[in-house]
Amino acid sequence: MKAMNGVAPKGSYGNELWVFYAEHRVWLLSDLHKGNIRRLPDGSATIIDALIGELPDYYLKHHPKLHEAAVKAKALALGEDVTPDDPFYNVDDDDL
Repeated sequence: MKAMNGVAPKGSYGNELWVFYAEHRVWLLSDLHKGNIRRLPDGSATIIDALIGELPDYYLKHHPKLHEAAVKAKALALGEDVTPDDPFYNVDDDDL
């Protein structure tokens, strides 16, 4: 998730839910496991067979923990200095 600047929201969303920011939008990612991450010949990561969808503004307004994760994910994507809550953030994707 480090390559995507993903943030695991606090709360009862489970360990397999991630929030990330791309293309000026906030996204949710779930069902991510080792078999769903592949490396392309150029070394970049690609995700296959995972559940991905845009996170609507309604949920950001009414679910503070999702909003908090979205703010952190956006800051990370924009290169701002943020201390992520994810215990695996500093783990190389190849080690997963």
